[in-house]
Amino acid sequence: MAQPPIDKLRSGNLTATIWLNFDAKSNPFFSCTLARSYTDQDENWHETTSFGRSDLLRVAKLADQAHSRIEELVQQAKNANPKPQSKTVAKHIAENSRSRQG
Repeated sequence: MAQPPIDKLRSGNLTATIWLNFDAKSNPFFSCTLARSYTDQDENWHETTSFGRSDLLRVAKLADQAHSRIEELVQQAKNANPKPQSKTVAKHIAENSRSRQG
């Protein structure tokens, strides 16, 4: 079963989605996907990972915000348990992000 994202950051029609993943040794790490939402001629919503020239500055700012949020999550996990096991880190991060999202 797929895990929900840890967090989503938005800037207008742009979204940075932060994911918690695990490497082959079960060590946690984060990744981020960037997307742009748009409507087609029939007013159906879609997402794309293609960005126009006018989107690029906002993409860069959103990527910077995602980086800062990931650093914050890593620091929170370290503060909660200085020498955590991977599962403990993942549990703390997941619980903390759910409470932040409301």
